[in-house]
Amino acid sequence: MRVVPELVYSPWASEEELAATGKKAKAWRIDLVLFVNGLPVATLELKSEFKPYIFIETGFKRTSQPVFILATLQSNRFLVVDEAIWEQPLNDQLEPVQEQIKEHYRQQPVIDMWGEVKQYVYYYGENLVLIFSTTGQLSSTKMDYFYSKATLSI
Repeated sequence: MRVVPELVYSPWASEEELAATGKKAKAWRIDLVLFVNGLPVATLELKSEFKPYIFIETGFKRTSQPVFILATLQSNRFLVVDEAIWEQPLNDQLEPVQEQIKEHYRQQPVIDMWGEVKQYVYYYGENLVLIFSTTGQLSSTKMDYFYSKATLSI
């Protein structure tokens, strides 16, 4: 038995199709495929509550700002990544994420209360974080990245 994670396939991904249409076929992927004696016998689609997102890093340090206002404005420090983007393989996500970062920085280089945007942190998975500059350039990858949160509980 063999288990293959993230098996990428396309029924139209042939050299003939590329030559005829000039377009590369969309590559689909299956989370896990179980093979027995070289034959696929089962596929598994893994679901997770985790959804990729972009944290906007400003290097903010609280001095005298009211916590309840920071907690209210906490959502301003995050960008939502469209599901159509994060369902793709990571390499195909990079360009749309970079464009989203560049557009956000062009429109909002300073976030009210939080300050000037220093970098963007793309939480791709629970154990993979990509750091982007304000120009959208990938500067590093990490296993984790911690940021402070303003929260209120009653």
